Amino acid sequence: MKKRLLILSYTQFGYLTDTLKYCEYIRDEYDITYLGWDYGLPKIEMDGVRIEYISREGNILKRNLTLLRAFNRQLNNQYDLVFANYFRGASLIRLLNPGKKMILDIRTLAVSASPVKRLLFNSSIRIESLFFKKVSVISEGVAGQLWGKGYHVLPLGADAVSHPSGRKDDLHLLYVGTLQNRDIIKCVKGFHLYVEEKGDKTASFTIIGDSPYDELTEIRSFIASKGLDKQVLCLGRIAHRDLKEHFAAANVGVAFIPMTTYYDHQPPTKTFEYLLSGLVVIGTRTKENSKVLTDNPGAVLIDDNEADFAAALPELKDILKDFDAAKTVERSQQYSWHSIVKNDFLPLIRG
Repeated sequence: MKKRLLILSYTQFGYLTDTLKYCEYIRDEYDITYLGWDYGLPKIEMDGVRIEYISREGNILKRNLTLLRAFNRQLNNQYDLVFANYFRGASLIRLLNPGKKMILDIRTLAVSASPVKRLLFNSSIRIESLFFKKVSVISEGVAGQLWGKGYHVLPLGADAVSHPSGRKDDLHLLYVGTLQNRDIIKCVKGFHLYVEEKGDKTASFTIIGDSPYDELTEIRSFIASKGLDKQVLCLGRIAHRDLKEHFAAANVGVAFIPMTTYYDHQPPTKTFEYLLSGLVVIGTRTKENSKVLTDNPGAVLIDDNEADFAAALPELKDILKDFDAAKTVERSQQYSWHSIVKNDFLPLIRG
């Protein structure tokens, strides 16, 4: 018989890629139940996964109490293992179910610009994690900010979005990701500096993403003010399933992450997607980006400013001349979700 696995999450099924991929790759081996909040987003289903939703009606206190009650009620059923993405009150669920085999998984620390908010959020995670015998974290850096030992690293993964384009004649840059607090305007300004200095009218830059704040408007206003409309496209949010054509048209992936203490240890999802899709990569020198890109012949690392971005583009053009996309894809398979589930997730839940 299949072992019974319960996944507890604060997200709606399918909107946290990590748990979606775990389910996709292990559903033939495990009987999976997924319990999470209903955010009113389109429902994603998966054969072999039983999905149950929790209402988010009411104020923040009521919503969280509803979540905790639903989680605790579900644990009255018989499961061989409970895998819980960190949520507020996780330690209470642990205390109420002392006989259950549970793993607490931490995907992120606070990324707020406020030191006070970061301290409060990270301290709550640190304290609640002490109630669990087994804890998994997204990176060594995240673990180092919480405690010294007793954790299991469960890395982030990615999948190829498209096959390599093979385009080597001109620069065709692509950024995909959130615009919120990412300073992508610096990349656009750097691109403008490069175009002005080199007179390169064939280079292009496509930006895909959005923000609840004014970043999208700021970027589009700058593009219009500098007459970059024919070279820089800022498309807003696009569903992941519709990204293939944009990856296929690009040859450089932009992994621009602000170099701050709170982003330094967050693994860069898009960096992995760029590499697995056979793109050259320009990335900022965060610790996690540097681990992946430092010895990669198809990558350039920069500081998080427009001057560095502009200066790197001629170097990228030189790299493209002899770039072997197939070798980059092959060398990057360690970052694929198939590899992560096989080599990291399955040993964790079987142990």
